[in-house]
Amino acid sequence: MRRHTLGIMLGVCCQLVFLSGCFFGWHGHEHEEHHEEEPEHHERPERRDDRRHSELLNIGKTAPGFAAIDARGERVNLADYAGKKNVALIFYVKDNTPGCTRQLCAVRDNYSGFVGKDVEVLGVNPDDAKSHEEFAAENRLPFPLVVDKEMTIAKAYGCEGENGRVERTVYGIDKEGRIVFAERGSPKPEEILGAFEMND
Repeated sequence: MRRHTLGIMLGVCCQLVFLSGCFFGWHGHEHEEHHEEEPEHHERPERRDDRRHSELLNIGKTAPGFAAIDARGERVNLADYAGKKNVALIFYVKDNTPGCTRQLCAVRDNYSGFVGKDVEVLGVNPDDAKSHEEFAAENRLPFPLVVDKEMTIAKAYGCEGENGRVERTVYGIDKEGRIVFAERGSPKPEEILGAFEMND
């Protein structure tokens, strides 16, 4: 009888322990905060974009005036050509580089065509007069190379490229001072001259 009573009491105690565990466990989960780990965001250092987004001047626009010296130290003023000659402005990156040499020599080889259309060719970049003089002599360039040391002319014509270098560009300017040709890169001499033919 005593053993039977003890067995009943033990059974009751076990059930109470089980029920209390379920109760507190359920409430504990109810109030438990779930902290989900947020993915790490590694901030990338801000990238500085040095590329200048210069735009070509529009055809029909009046060409910005400028005055500078050439390889021989002579003054070159755009206003002096007004009413007298057309002008081809060739902005190139640097003297004595393969690409620029090819570009200017192509103009040299077709120079008679420019003369026939009353076009004065002017090469322009930031190199100094001595560099221009040597470059012109070595390649027998028959046209002036203008010194644009501070890139004043290049900036006025939207030719300031990446990292402050000249962006290769060619402009054609008629005798009235209006832009009739504007193109990046190294357009063929025939393309440049074609713009003046259409303007005749």
